[in-house]
Amino acid sequence: MNPECDGLDGVLETYRKALNNVDLYGPTHFNQIIKLVNDMMEAAKVSQANQKYQILLIMTDGIINDMK
Repeated sequence: MNPECDGLDGVLETYRKALNNVDLYGPTHFNQIIKLVNDMMEAAKVSQANQKYQILLIMTDGIINDMK
């Protein structure tokens, strides 16, 4: 599974697909996805001439169990 999507249209398409495939229930842990995105960004080859940015959108239905 590819954790990335391209542009706002990609975000909206991914969100719509997730609504039909995801059951929201606890416990809620974000540590792994935050670590994955952080590792991806640390490995990205960026410079003044080659700038990149990432947006991590997290939606939850309740308590986050690994807030620390």
